[in-house]
Amino acid sequence: MHQILYTSKATSPFSDDQLKELLELARSRNSLKSITGMLLYCNSHFVQLLEGQESDLSTLFAIISADRRHEDVEKVLMSEIAAPQFPDWSMGYQFLSKQQLKNIEEIENVDIASYIRQAKPFKLLKLLSTKFWT
Repeated sequence: MHQILYTSKATSPFSDDQLKELLELARSRNSLKSITGMLLYCNSHFVQLLEGQESDLSTLFAIISADRRHEDVEKVLMSEIAAPQFPDWSMGYQFLSKQQLKNIEEIENVDIASYIRQAKPFKLLKLLSTKFWT
């Protein structure tokens, strides 16, 4: 079992309907390959963790990288894992507002793009596993 953590930026902001459509398709496709994971969307930026067999993840990441709905796709981490972090979710989802990120990181003037590009993998993994209460 392996995991891939990546970040990207939407070429244009996603509407709620577009995110719903993306998630429905991802959940359907991922469940066929026993891929699990979590997607975080914040201010047109994505952080996603995918878990599954290495060959399935490599194929999926190639598809994701070629998707024209986002750019600046960067694989932050690929590693072998003993067990999935999100075993019950073919694709969990969490919206993160700029204010929520400010509260979590205790940073007054956080720039989302810079934060996501510069954050260490463990910080991004922490964000993915945090429950955001609004």
